[in-house]
Amino acid sequence: MQIPGLLVEYLINGSTALVWLTPLLLLGGLPINIDHAFTLALFVPILYVLGMIIDSIGRIALNPHKRRIQKSVYEKLNPEKVGKYVKDIELYLNAPELAKANEMRSSRDRIARGAVMNSLLATVSLAFYFQQTEASVSPLSTIVVGLVVTAMCWAMWARHQRASYEFRIQAWRVMKQSSRQHSRPG
Repeated sequence: MQIPGLLVEYLINGSTALVWLTPLLLLGGLPINIDHAFTLALFVPILYVLGMIIDSIGRIALNPHKRRIQKSVYEKLNPEKVGKYVKDIELYLNAPELAKANEMRSSRDRIARGAVMNSLLATVSLAFYFQQTEASVSPLSTIVVGLVVTAMCWAMWARHQRASYEFRIQAWRVMKQSSRQHSRPG
């Protein structure tokens, strides 16, 4: 199920990127018209690749924060010192439903990470667009609102990331406890 999940995540992040990409295309003088099926057919793969790029940039930018969150959760809840990948593999092998729930949380985390990056890029892009077009919207107010939205997206991402790490550890513990109970004679 990883591939369909990534497909949807990348398309969502790529589609959301249109919020900041459209003003730049308009400033560049490129006409935006997706009336034709052929144009739309080309558009979907472009959005997918754009979503991959946004996700990669987000992964690099947020990795130090992600590591701090992971360290905090693992210090508190993971005295066994079992690594993330070991937990994931054991869940996939022994508790597929818990593994699926874990995967859904990871999908949500990637979409939230894309929201952080897209909101930041939208802030810059829209402020630049409004400044260049002398629109009635102030670039400064765009920056202020955009940074507030970006901060909210970051807080959402951090909360989801923490919850995903906590879920992974607890799911693994439940799976281990259940397998021990089933392996006991009696």
